[in-house]
Amino acid sequence: MNDEELERHASRSSRLALFRALDGSSVAELDLGHGAGALPRLIEEARSAGAHRLWVHATAVDADLGFRRLGGYARLEAEHLTNRVELARPPLHLVRRLQFACFAGVWGHHEPSEPDPSDTFVGLHEAGAWIGICELDPATGWIDGPGVIPGLRTPDRYARLVRGAAALVQSSPIALETWGDSEETIESYRQLGFTLLEYVPGWELIL
Repeated sequence: MNDEELERHASRSSRLALFRALDGSSVAELDLGHGAGALPRLIEEARSAGAHRLWVHATAVDADLGFRRLGGYARLEAEHLTNRVELARPPLHLVRRLQFACFAGVWGHHEPSEPDPSDTFVGLHEAGAWIGICELDPATGWIDGPGVIPGLRTPDRYARLVRGAAALVQSSPIALETWGDSEETIESYRQLGFTLLEYVPGWELIL
């Protein structure tokens, strides 16, 4: 199914969002919040839309439906971060490739688009290579989904990306949104001074 067909199917449903994942597969996404709703019917709707996988945001789902738990969505906020760190900024032409590498296999991440020259990113550079990336909006204090390449995904690296993004933030409070992070990584954000305002578990079903 091409991108036009995905958009057409998405427009038919107020519940399903259809998009490309980083591996090129089509994914249907549902945000059910604190209830499972009519999930069996929505699974069939995702199948009929041509999705390969279904991602669900929900507190719990019926175990008999075949879902597996994969990370979740987290929204955090901090009034002040005193342990900020200066990080390098990756060249714009490398950003999309780095995002593909850093978010590969992580629940909740869509296929990245080409970055705009006005977008702001910081990165982790170790042993002569870029190994992490994080987007931010310095004016509004919003930090978006830090990512690290497979094999190096440690809580301290994620926290360092957030510290580097916070160093460029010009307002308070600082907002942080993440998808698919481990409990240990979310705890590392708390240790920086963030408060967890919202957390919704994430689930995946192979269709």
